[in-house]
Amino acid sequence: MPRIITPESNKRLKREYRLRFLITLLLGVSTVIAFVAVLLAPSYILLDSYESAYENFKTGSQQETLEKLNQEYAAKLESVHVLSQKIVRTKPQHTAVLDTLFGYAGAITLDAIELSTAEQVTTVVVRGLAPSRTDLLAFDERVQGDERFTGFNLPIDVLTKQSNIIFNVTFTYHEK
Repeated sequence: MPRIITPESNKRLKREYRLRFLITLLLGVSTVIAFVAVLLAPSYILLDSYESAYENFKTGSQQETLEKLNQEYAAKLESVHVLSQKIVRTKPQHTAVLDTLFGYAGAITLDAIELSTAEQVTTVVVRGLAPSRTDLLAFDERVQGDERFTGFNLPIDVLTKQSNIIFNVTFTYHEK
C-alpha cells in the first residue's frame, strides 16, 4: 500500500497532535483548578469571617463585661467569706442563737444573720425573705415567745405585703 504522506509530514502531524494533547491537558487541568477554587472560595471566606468574629469576641466588650462580672462576683464572695469568719461558732451563745433562729424560721429563708456580742448580750440583725405574711407572723410569734429574745418587732411596712416579703429586724439575745 502506498503512503499518502511523507515521513516529514508524519513527524509534523505527530508534533501537532502532541501539542494539541498538551494544550487540551493544560486547559483541562486549569479548568479543574478553577472549578475547585470557585467551590472552595465561599468556605474560605466563611471561615475567615468566623475567625475575625471570634477574634472580635475575644477582645470585644462582651468579654470585658464578663471579666468584670467575674471580678465583682469574686469580690462579693470574698466579702461574704470575711463576714462568715466574723461569726465565732465556738462561742456557745452564737451557736445557740443560730440554731434557735434556724429552728424558728420554718419556710422563711434567712439571707443574713449578723451577731455582735458585748457583755453576755448578743445583738442580732436578721435579713430574710418570707414567702407569705402568715409565715412571717408565725416566725414573729415564735421569736417573741422565746424569753431569750427581746426587742423583736417587725416594721409595719413589712406586714402590709402579702407575699415575697423581704424583712430586716434588729433585736437582742440574752443567754440565760
